[in-house]
Amino acid sequence: MKTIQIIFISILLSIFSLHAGAQKTKVLFLGNSYIYTNDLPVIFSKLSQSLGDTISYDQNTPGGYRFLNHASSSTSISKIASQNWDFVILQAQSQEPSWPPSQIETEVFPYAKILVDSIRNNYTCTEPVFLLTWGRKYGDSYNCAAWPPVCSFSGMQERLTAGYMTMAMENNSTIAPAGLAWKHCMDNDTDSLINLYSSDNSHPAFSGSYLTSCVLYATIFRKSPVGSDYYGSLNQSDAMFLQQIAEEVVLKGNYNYYFYDDYTSYEYDLDWHNWFESGNLSYADYTFNQNDLSISIENTSLNATTEVWSIDSLTYSAPIFTHTFTDYGSYLLEMTASNSCNQHLQDTTIIIESPNALESPIKQKMVVYPNPCSDYVHIKSNYEKLVLVEIYNSSGMLIDSQTLSGRNQVDISTLKTGEYIFKVFIRDGNENYQVLQKIIKE
Repeated sequence: MKTIQIIFISILLSIFSLHAGAQKTKVLFLGNSYIYTNDLPVIFSKLSQSLGDTISYDQNTPGGYRFLNHASSSTSISKIASQNWDFVILQAQSQEPSWPPSQIETEVFPYAKILVDSIRNNYTCTEPVFLLTWGRKYGDSYNCAAWPPVCSFSGMQERLTAGYMTMAMENNSTIAPAGLAWKHCMDNDTDSLINLYSSDNSHPAFSGSYLTSCVLYATIFRKSPVGSDYYGSLNQSDAMFLQQIAEEVVLKGNYNYYFYDDYTSYEYDLDWHNWFESGNLSYADYTFNQNDLSISIENTSLNATTEVWSIDSLTYSAPIFTHTFTDYGSYLLEMTASNSCNQHLQDTTIIIESPNALESPIKQKMVVYPNPCSDYVHIKSNYEKLVLVEIYNSSGMLIDSQTLSGRNQVDISTLKTGEYIFKVFIRDGNENYQVLQKIIKE
């Protein structure tokens, strides 16, 4: 038996609330100025609507508020009790989760528990989501002398991550890893064109709030923000880059963040599982294997009590099953993972190819988006390096070539409306490849 040759033409992740039907997704934000700066809930709402999801929201976000303030705030408690929320976003004061473990054990964790208990006592199906924030650009200068681990951005990010992950695990809640997306953005924006921070090097610029909204969207709806045409004050290229960063960090993929916590002797080896596995959000997931026309599917979902697959007009509910097709071709596989509070649908169009068919593993691992496009195109690949793209018109004439940078973006703003062919040059180890892709410029 060999690993199935699958072309992921589209992965459409949709979330439906069993108790809400087609109603709006209801979200309450409890935080401080990190949320009200640039009005994060509005950005999140517009981003969601651009992707076909509608939210209603409320917030209590006074400047400098800590979890202990929210836990004793009549406003926060009354807002929690005001309706049956689908999600409550919990964002601590920007420094407190990065404090020494002994301090946050007494000054942070008990109040996080009070808030989560209040949320679940109001409605058992509300999902608390801890918004894991970002380290300050040059570390926490205020606490640096007394607590050296926070003297740099990376050190502060580790401490924030440890604090928020502990709160999520202890309170059976979901994580929205915004700070790790910020770090991933800065690590991969080799051109250093996007500054996520405002002038104080702590609060978010609009780009930082936009990236945080993309992370929240991917976390709450468990589907990619890539493809949104809401850019706010950003240009299309930067917005698309931030959408891709959020997708890579939050959703199933190759992203990994590792560090060893010397202060708690805990090893953090984080990927997409860790954002969801402590909470109650169902996440549909599975693996494939193929033997000629037969395909075996194994359930690897998270937080689900029931899983149902539909493929080739048949339905399966076993955790592992084998299906045999009558012919090679493309098929739609639908999987719904659910529990008593929510369900998650994943649709995957796959192609079952003959063992004798010409395989194109390079192209399977390369995605060009958006397509159709307007000013910029992004190329996503799991291979080591994308080197160059040549652009040919419909007559086969070479009209442009561009060297690819860390963002792997192609500027097509000067091209006329029509169809073009991209020839992408890929280097993987010692091997070089060329892949052709048709692009439609609108």
